[in-house]
Amino acid sequence: MKIRKSFLLKALLMPLLGASFLLMGFQQGMSAIGHRHLKLREFNKAIEAFSMAGDQKGIGLVHVKQRFYKEAEKIFKEIDDDDGLGLVYLRMRQYEKAKEHFRKTNNHAQIGLVLCSEHKFKEALYELKKDNDFTVAAHAYMGMGQYRKALKLYERANDYSGMGLVHLAKRNMNKAEECFKKANDISGLGLLAMNKGEFQKAHQYFVQEHDY
Repeated sequence: MKIRKSFLLKALLMPLLGASFLLMGFQQGMSAIGHRHLKLREFNKAIEAFSMAGDQKGIGLVHVKQRFYKEAEKIFKEIDDDDGLGLVYLRMRQYEKAKEHFRKTNNHAQIGLVLCSEHKFKEALYELKKDNDFTVAAHAYMGMGQYRKALKLYERANDYSGMGLVHLAKRNMNKAEECFKKANDISGLGLLAMNKGEFQKAHQYFVQEHDY
């Protein structure tokens, strides 16, 4: 009885393919766990998960959140990640360098965010016509004092931090607090405390954010 070569080849490859798919599933799972820890600001756990996944970009994002910008910059340069570098330079307020990297990937939403940081809100909205990012568009309207439009867009994006900022600007303190808590936004809660004249409480929030 003759056995076809193609059949033998498939039989030999199946265990290898199965192992590779298992590895991919493990890496994707650990990366997802890393992002969940990052969202909760559990940075050490996030780095551990990203390391197990071999996810260098994830580790770089943790360093950005920690404000370890030089470490993040080094990682993103090593993996040639223009969006990551753009984010680092945005946080460092090196806006021209940030836009240069975001333009390489046609990341119009992030370019719009840089323009918002430069208080160029109309330019940001023009940029966002190429990329419907509700959160960044909301930032632009927020900067222009158009709170109703900003709130609607934050709601569409399910961005509770943004909603909290609108309510804070409109002096709706209870609603602002509710939104910041839903977003686990420590800096937002610090801003809220400052606006309520609770300076010691605000200081504690800002120290807590810095120490994470």
